Amino acid sequence: MAAPASALAARMHALPRNELADLAELIARVCAVSTGADTRDELAFPSAHAETREHDDLVELTARMCHASADALSLANAALSEHVPPWAVEDVLLSPDLLPRIFATLELEDGAAAAACSAWLRCWIDTDEQRRGLRPAELGPLPPGFDLEHVSGLAAHPSGEMMAFTLRGNNAVIFVLDPSLQEVRQILSGPTCISFCFSENRLFACMSGARIISYSTDSFDEVARYTEEELDYEEYYDSVVGPNGMVHAVATYDDPDELDQEGVSEAIVAFDPMTLERRLHFGLGVFSKEIYGLAFIGDELYAGDRRGRSIRVFSLAGVHLREIKGDWREPCRLLHHSSRLYLSEQRGDGEEEEEEEEEEEASGEVEATWSEDRKAAGKRIFVLTPEGETLQVWKTDSDISGMYIFGRVLIAKVGAYMAGEFITLKGI
Repeated sequence: MAAPASALAARMHALPRNELADLAELIARVCAVSTGADTRDELAFPSAHAETREHDDLVELTARMCHASADALSLANAALSEHVPPWAVEDVLLSPDLLPRIFATLELEDGAAAAACSAWLRCWIDTDEQRRGLRPAELGPLPPGFDLEHVSGLAAHPSGEMMAFTLRGNNAVIFVLDPSLQEVRQILSGPTCISFCFSENRLFACMSGARIISYSTDSFDEVARYTEEELDYEEYYDSVVGPNGMVHAVATYDDPDELDQEGVSEAIVAFDPMTLERRLHFGLGVFSKEIYGLAFIGDELYAGDRRGRSIRVFSLAGVHLREIKGDWREPCRLLHHSSRLYLSEQRGDGEEEEEEEEEEEASGEVEATWSEDRKAAGKRIFVLTPEGETLQVWKTDSDISGMYIFGRVLIAKVGAYMAGEFITLKGI
């Protein structure tokens, strides 16, 4: 395709690819505010897809949006001017009417805009409440006598209208809150419940002794049961339901010394949602040792590799696709909500010691030499894109011993596992 002939398009065509993509996305936001039509869908966020859209196509699309909106055209002319004219600064870049509407469309990943000038920073702060990002919130009214501080495990139904939990010291009973959050149902599971998860019509509970039991979400009667008799695993935990309905859980060994062998790691097992028959067994030897945290994003399973300090990604068939590394240390829990991944870490004192640290352990000098990241480990929640980019790091002064999503809030258990408090965070 030849370069577009209009003067505006010609000036855009001379821009470097990254600058053109950034300008196109900003023009799309302004155009959406001015015309009421969300041109960002048509644009498909070019800055994230620069290698798939032809340069000339992007120029043509951006020029077309400029001609559809006077505000967008003014912004484009100002941005393309070698020296921005005063009218463009006052009427566009610092417009008290236009700026709030533009900034209301920005997300955490667009935070660089806040650093442009003090006016843009004020506008970013003023629109922050509308933006996704973890911040304290209230969970809402709970049943009489129900205290989150006594909860040891929690899982939410995909609809966000049902929550199951177990209580500290009573893990043989699963409690269920109905949509009003006022009535509690009880399931006498028998064995100790280690973890559980929901599908649309089932509650799956991983029990001690490598057992899994499914219950109907209509009657909460038992539907199916599985007990491991072939594989040498002690229990299943960290369960999650995939988009194909299969239940995935981490499998851990009966003998802890198994993990000390070369090439041996924990694995992931997938079960049929109706019969609980074992369908897949994968990941063995892929992980450094232990697996902490499972979460599905689309058709891909994300799993925390503790000692590898990374996230492993698998297909629905159990094929290892890639490894993601970031600023976190040893993963502990993974959650997914609306194209964002939430990761908490192991506590710093629970990390695998480096060889030089082991030599100093007896002297008590180890903690004094820890890095700031290690001292903060276990007290942070990382908000990540599916690609592993860090969007936010939420910090607390105490260790995070649990992390759950219920409805539109993230619930973090802070402090000792058996005696901590719960903090609810909105903005997920």
